[in-house]
Amino acid sequence: MQRRLKKQESKRRQNLKSKSEKHAKQKADLLAKEVEGEKKLSELKIKTLEDTVAKQASQIKDLTGQLNNATSQVQDIASKAIEGASGAKALTSINKIALEQAKNVRDTK
Repeated sequence: MQRRLKKQESKRRQNLKSKSEKHAKQKADLLAKEVEGEKKLSELKIKTLEDTVAKQASQIKDLTGQLNNATSQVQDIASKAIEGASGAKALTSINKIALEQAKNVRDTK
């Protein structure tokens, strides 16, 4: 009888051990799948961010070129405006001189 109890006890222990090992393996497999899923998600996020950075770098390059062109155009316009203002001043000065000379010519007659 004692032998039979020992055998049953051994069988129960073996059964519990088997169930525990099976449960531990299931937990380990589930954890491994969870880690793999998180890894894939992180890789996808990194790829998306890298694509965004590349797109923004391209946009920055394009916008920098547009800014340089606009700056050059503004400088050209400013130069022409200054030249035009100088020309207008010179023309005004010439007109004044011509009027004074015309007045002088009239006064001498």
